[in-house]
Amino acid sequence: MADKRSIFNKKAKTYAVHLNSTLAGLSFLAIILVIALVLSVVWLFSGNDVNKNIIAQRPDASSSQANDVSSGGASSQKWEADDARFSKPLPESDMRETAYFNDAVFVGDSITTGIDLYSSLTNTKVVASTGINLETVLTADSVRNKAGDKVTIPAAVKELKPAKIYLMLGTNGLDWMSVDQMVAQYEKVFDKLKADNPDAIFYIQSIPPITKEKEQNASQMSISKIKEYNLRLLTLAESKKAYFVDVYSAIASEDGYLSPDISTDGVHFESSVYVNWIEYVRRHTSRYE
Repeated sequence: MADKRSIFNKKAKTYAVHLNSTLAGLSFLAIILVIALVLSVVWLFSGNDVNKNIIAQRPDASSSQANDVSSGGASSQKWEADDARFSKPLPESDMRETAYFNDAVFVGDSITTGIDLYSSLTNTKVVASTGINLETVLTADSVRNKAGDKVTIPAAVKELKPAKIYLMLGTNGLDWMSVDQMVAQYEKVFDKLKADNPDAIFYIQSIPPITKEKEQNASQMSISKIKEYNLRLLTLAESKKAYFVDVYSAIASEDGYLSPDISTDGVHFESSVYVNWIEYVRRHTSRYE
């Protein structure tokens, strides 16, 4: 009888061990399932927040076409709200690949011609002429077109059919034109380029500073005049729906002047400045195009 009880007790203990093991396994599985459920809920809600942030930061695709919509509605309202991007200089953004500028044209005077010589934008086009100014840019046959014929700068630009136009003009004129005259002439130049290239994206660049010595030796050239002119160009850019690139700030030293160490004549500058200029331009492009 004692042997039977012993055998029974052993079996009972074995069953108890198996039962405890089973219950422990089920408890562990239940814990895993609960953890998985909690993580799923957390991921679901955090995922929605991430998606909301991405949508909030990304320009609405329809807004880039909204200026073609003559009727009202959400798209046109979004575009109107986005017009604020023209009211201030472009903020810094991720650096663009040089390929972004393959269909761009840089328009200007002798300062701009240096882009052709010293910049990393080997595939971009430069339509600029030494000595050209706001009064002569529309009429003087100062550059050569593809055929080698001398034509005006606007004619040469139109022939290239650019997708982007970077405009810098005004330094040649500081010494004899008032700011009002310069801005009025600049607007005429802009309007002509816009009429010839209606689908192009326009970037208005502020003109660079001059050295302090140049200011002292020139009758009307001054940093204050350059700053006033550049501010007026920003206002013009807003009215024309053009982007404003503050090249002046990229080149000026701490005192607001062009450093004599990097300038040959108080106005023009050495090759290293062009490297900085183009790097600045590459970091200040529109995020809407």
